[in-house]
Amino acid sequence: MLVNSTFGMFIRGEGNPRFFMMIIILTVISNIVLDYMFIGWFGLGMGGAALASLLSLLIGALCMVGFFLRKSHVYKLGKFAFSQDVLRDTLLNGSSEFIGQMSMSISMFACNWVIMRIVGVAGLAAFTIIGYVAYVFNMVIIGFGQGASPLISFAYGAQDLELSKTVRKKTNLFAFLAGVVFVMVMLMAADWYSAIFVSNEHVETMIRSGMGIFMISFLFSGVNVITSFYFTSIGKAKESALISSARGLVVLLICIFTLPSWLGMTGVWLVAPVTEVLTIVLSFMLICRHENAAGTILESHDS
Repeated sequence: MLVNSTFGMFIRGEGNPRFFMMIIILTVISNIVLDYMFIGWFGLGMGGAALASLLSLLIGALCMVGFFLRKSHVYKLGKFAFSQDVLRDTLLNGSSEFIGQMSMSISMFACNWVIMRIVGVAGLAAFTIIGYVAYVFNMVIIGFGQGASPLISFAYGAQDLELSKTVRKKTNLFAFLAGVVFVMVMLMAADWYSAIFVSNEHVETMIRSGMGIFMISFLFSGVNVITSFYFTSIGKAKESALISSARGLVVLLICIFTLPSWLGMTGVWLVAPVTEVLTIVLSFMLICRHENAAGTILESHDS
């Protein structure tokens, strides 16, 4: 998975994101077919599911290696030398994504613990079911971010600051519109969606009442994620890490341990929107400071 993800970044950098998308589709379809064969036909159980996942990823990896051997124009497989400076810069620049992934586990554990203590199993079930929507939405936003990152990096590296800013703004717009679409669809389909997973009226009521509150976070979280991607793409690791830390750890944990205690299950639904609203203020502050600094640099170069 790590190799495939890394190769995918370079294929996007080649300007060939559609090829990488086709590999991802091939990998997913291979996994589905192999799951059906190993579990349904051969009766291998969970071991068969694991083997299917491994083989489908190997199929994707082989396709990507073939791309770099035959079709790539910018990046080629070849000899390399270890560079301590490159490793240090890479780790520092990727620290925000590391914080984001790490904080997801920590915040989920904290949120589950608080819900169980204050609301109980029914509240945890309702939160988990709505969390599925949040997971899908986050994948959409991460797709926007990973697609825009190479464009932003190339533009910024070429000193075309205006183009990198334009790409960021357009990607933020797409992320915001995606949030609007998700909110509208889920509000209209709340009854149907809750009935898919549970037949408990109490849990269904909590899902329907919490959907409208929780989904507000989608209007802001996309912009926060894209802004974090933007700072990573231009090598501003500190700013990116600040955004990830705020929305994934600091502000989020403060909200988790305060709002549900005051407001019960309503406080649980408010955790995500309050966190994203407070974080977006930080995002705008960091963007304004960066653009002011970039403007000063351009003026000095022009003079």
